Amino acid sequence: MAGFDDRRFYDLFEKKPASMWLTPVEKADLPNRTAPFDAWSVKRDRVDC
Repeated sequence: MAGFDDRRFYDLFEKKPASMWLTPVEKADLPNRTAPFDAWSVKRDRVDC
């Protein structure tokens, strides 16, 4: 399998309270945070696996 498997994050967020997480996770509401994804979605020569 290629890519990034984020299943462990979903399991962590769903099954453990934040006080039990080994590393603090904070939401960062950044402007233009989706720009790389938006650019990729319209890229004509992209290769999807």
